[in-house]
Amino acid sequence: MNLRKKHTSILLALLFAVLAPVTRAQQDSEPSSDNAASLAQIAKESKKKAAAHPTVITDEDINKKAGPLPKLSLDEKDNSEEVVQAVADYQAKHNPDETEHVVRDWYERYDDMLATALRENSQTTQRRQFTTSSGYWICQNVPTYENCVERRNEELRGSLDDQSSMRDNFRVISRVQQEFMAVRSGLMRYNLHYSWFKIRNANGVGSF
Repeated sequence: MNLRKKHTSILLALLFAVLAPVTRAQQDSEPSSDNAASLAQIAKESKKKAAAHPTVITDEDINKKAGPLPKLSLDEKDNSEEVVQAVADYQAKHNPDETEHVVRDWYERYDDMLATALRENSQTTQRRQFTTSSGYWICQNVPTYENCVERRNEELRGSLDDQSSMRDNFRVISRVQQEFMAVRSGLMRYNLHYSWFKIRNANGVGSF
């Protein structure tokens, strides 16, 4: 009887030794209810903060990216004096290098616009000369009245479209040139002379 009890005790001890590590591992791998509650609370608070501070892009943000100087007016209203005054205000609070930097950024933005308008008009003129010449030779090589009439009509429609496009570009060219001249002259009142502040000629060749 004693031998049987002793044998049973040994078996129970062995069984406990095998199962104890498994039980501890399961306990360690399962988060406590307190930790789970803490994680849930953190996630909830994060969502609240994100909802309270949404990302909104406004016109003011866009204008800030464009720089501290006003946009150049491309309509009939001349705002060159407004630009000059903005430069003077900026100059009063910044050093010469910073002032030149913002003026040059503003200048280059509209100088690129001027260059694009000049280039498009030049390309349009060259294209129109080519189509007119090619239309003439088509009529010479295929001397039928119907072909010539259709070709002339195509050239007329294309010419009207080109004239409209070039007219819009000339308006931009004229406005940018006028604004540049007024701004450059106004900056001189504040002793701001920039050698790079050149104005492209209307024919696209050279600057002044």
